[in-house]
Amino acid sequence: MRLVLICLLLLCSLQGYGQNAVAKLEHLKQFKELASAPLNSNLGDVASIKVIVEINSKKVHFIHSKRYKFHYEYCVEVLNYPYSVSIFNEYNYGSTNERQFYFGNVNYMEASKSYFLDLSVFDQMPEQDVITFVKILQSNAYFGKELKLLLNTERLMASKAVFQKEIPIILPEALYKDQLTQEVSKGSCVGKIRVVENLDSLKNVSPYDILVLHGTPSYFPNVKGILLDEFQTPLSHLVILGNNRGIPILAKKDLFRDSSILQLNGSWVAFKVEANRYSLKASKPDPESVKITRLAQLSIDTTINYLVPVQQFRIVGSSAIGNKAANFGTLEAFKNKGNYATPEAAFAIPFYFYKKHLSQSTEKLIQQLLQHPPKNEDSLRLLLKTVRNSIKQTSVDPTLIALIDTELRKSPYTTFRFRSSTNAEDALGFSGAGLYDSKTVDLNDSTKTIEKALKAVWASCWTFEAFQERRFFDLSDENLAMGILVHRSFPTEKVNGVIISKNVYRSNYPGISINAQVGDISVVEPPEGVTCDQITIIHELEFSHFNRSVEYIGTSSLTDGTPILSEQELIAIEAAVEVLKKHYWNSQPKLRLYFKEYDNFGLDIEFKLEGENRQLYFKQVRIYNVK
Repeated sequence: MRLVLICLLLLCSLQGYGQNAVAKLEHLKQFKELASAPLNSNLGDVASIKVIVEINSKKVHFIHSKRYKFHYEYCVEVLNYPYSVSIFNEYNYGSTNERQFYFGNVNYMEASKSYFLDLSVFDQMPEQDVITFVKILQSNAYFGKELKLLLNTERLMASKAVFQKEIPIILPEALYKDQLTQEVSKGSCVGKIRVVENLDSLKNVSPYDILVLHGTPSYFPNVKGILLDEFQTPLSHLVILGNNRGIPILAKKDLFRDSSILQLNGSWVAFKVEANRYSLKASKPDPESVKITRLAQLSIDTTINYLVPVQQFRIVGSSAIGNKAANFGTLEAFKNKGNYATPEAAFAIPFYFYKKHLSQSTEKLIQQLLQHPPKNEDSLRLLLKTVRNSIKQTSVDPTLIALIDTELRKSPYTTFRFRSSTNAEDALGFSGAGLYDSKTVDLNDSTKTIEKALKAVWASCWTFEAFQERRFFDLSDENLAMGILVHRSFPTEKVNGVIISKNVYRSNYPGISINAQVGDISVVEPPEGVTCDQITIIHELEFSHFNRSVEYIGTSSLTDGTPILSEQELIAIEAAVEVLKKHYWNSQPKLRLYFKEYDNFGLDIEFKLEGENRQLYFKQVRIYNVK
């Protein structure tokens, strides 16, 4: 009898539309029964219900979203909609009065106990219709006026003043203020919890460890997984390295107040990070899972004994000047077609000069390091420091310095960047983001000399962090070499940022992702409390009538919410990126084997807007090694 009563109550709660939807939401339990995860991961840890309002009758459908992935599916199956998806989209996401439905997603964020309406980024619903839609939903749900409208597109943000007179609103950055957890990189592992409250004590780490960290290290060692208490920007070095390694990393703001985690210190656990959720539970020890593989050899060519002009970068190739310089050669080759600029006064210092410098004093030390690497971490760090010091204490061939000085003075610029370009970075399967140093040379500053820059960049090959990262990816240092990419610096940049030529929030889905910031303030390692513009430009084949839309996941804390990039600048960036992406995809079959789908393949591009005319520059491109 009790089971029958429960079934009857459930049917009553789903009255009006069978078990496919409800006309009213009565309580949070009912919301969670109907909700699913959102299609895009950019909203964080939220429960989401698809909702439809029939415009003429004002009937509301809070849809069982575990059963229906798209609004169109529900309209066809339940409302007997007779037309194709293209017609459906054209008439129901446009700005005309011919639409039959209002569509959206009502989301609940557990961390802040808040509700917000998320419209499709393609939806051109007029302002007054948006207001009407929100009010209808408020009148038919238990949360009432707690429901806010999410302003996450340029169009909606431009109407902020109109909306806030009638309905509650929320901006994208406010969503994440109360969020407690953030998926940094997905993965699963079995390892031993090690709580590290002071990053300075991050030594003698075991490859079995799952680190619990206060703050963000500039580098993290070979470990099974990481939990930390500081959120990351979407394209930070930690995000890229974590995804590159394929290990689980979770950011949790209250990590060091969570006794359920801290009390696991020293215990073996199974740790898993998925989209917007994680699990951590006791497990049996699994030390045998640490891999032991043969180290792969790097490609090297030391026959190029001259400063390489930018026009020859693609001819001499990465085995002579390194991957960063070789990729820069591709940027140079396609700049006219892509309608962007590359940094002027560019040339490369090939591996030949690095190897020649090592042969004078450091070669024997490196052979000792490679043939008999110390087992103890402190001893290894000391030997690597000795190698770096030897490189820095050895005088650079004055003939090379003179050649470089002459080349620099051919241009009208006086400050230049000397950028690392090894054969162990910026490659398919291994990005090496942030591992090596770049330095500035100023022809008018006696402290920023050519010789100091050469030595510092060359020596950065042999930091403890870089050495260990190459070991993690099974790369042999026998043929390791450092080239240097040189080009003029950017003292008057208006905007800097990073582009990923794919939608990082939704796999196999068209779009590109952009992080942008004013001036020269870093988007990958920003100052504490500083946020950047986080943008996704989305293409939807089924929405071909509308072509594209720009979604803001967050805005810069330095511009008071005003977008950094104009619509024209976004269009120019998008067109330039597509030129490069098509070239890499069509010219490198191994990329097609690795990524399978074009939409799942991404390039990682650094860009700048320079000077008063905000000229678009691309300064670096590499494979984005996240499938």
